[in-house]
Amino acid sequence: MDAQLSLFTHPEHSPARAKSLFCAEESLRIEERDSMSKSRGQIRPSEAEPTSVLKPHLTTTHGMLYQADCLDFLANVRSESIATVFADPPFNLQKEYRNGFKDDWEDEDYLGWSFQWIDECQRVLLPGGSLFIYVLPRWAFHFAAHLDGPMEFRHWIHCP
Repeated sequence: MDAQLSLFTHPEHSPARAKSLFCAEESLRIEERDSMSKSRGQIRPSEAEPTSVLKPHLTTTHGMLYQADCLDFLANVRSESIATVFADPPFNLQKEYRNGFKDDWEDEDYLGWSFQWIDECQRVLLPGGSLFIYVLPRWAFHFAAHLDGPMEFRHWIHCP
């Protein structure tokens, strides 16, 4: 059974009050970043410097959709500029994606990569923003433990 992890940065916040955004253009930041950025209350070296302008893959009246590596994309998004993030990462089940993505990692490597994009998602969330992660229970408890403290865990959403 798959599980979805939902976390909120503010105790008073609920998903019903969150304004969902695909990533509004004003949230994108194409400029040089400091060589250090905050992660989980600590300073860490920035791993990705923005180098090019990202163009939307699809634009509608509801927002824009980008097709890019999530770490490359998130590196170009201003901190505290997105209300809701929904992530559906690969589950590390040796699936063939046919796009060059390796889905057969050692557990510690998969978790390290996951913690990178989770930290970036947390960085771009507005105060009170929502983070939803669709993930297997095998990984969900690791993700919840990683986010314990910086965010407030609200509940699991189980999918039949």
